[in-house]
Amino acid sequence: MGNKIKIGNVEIELNGKPFVLGVDTFDGTDWLYDEMFETDEEAITFAKSKGGTMLKVHAYNKDGQHIGSGGTF
Repeated sequence: MGNKIKIGNVEIELNGKPFVLGVDTFDGTDWLYDEMFETDEEAITFAKSKGGTMLKVHAYNKDGQHIGSGGTF
């Protein structure tokens, strides 16, 4: 079992892999995407492809550090 961290309203158990969170800047909801990423670059590419207007998507490395994002407020 990994360490748990909280980002926004989402609690994440770090499992040694990068992960991606979505944030709806209109209604304030946030969520963890279910996709699994092997590399930081995969997570960043996914975040950039899923982000949009009023939808920010943030990529984090295996340690929970922010590494990139997509979308605009």
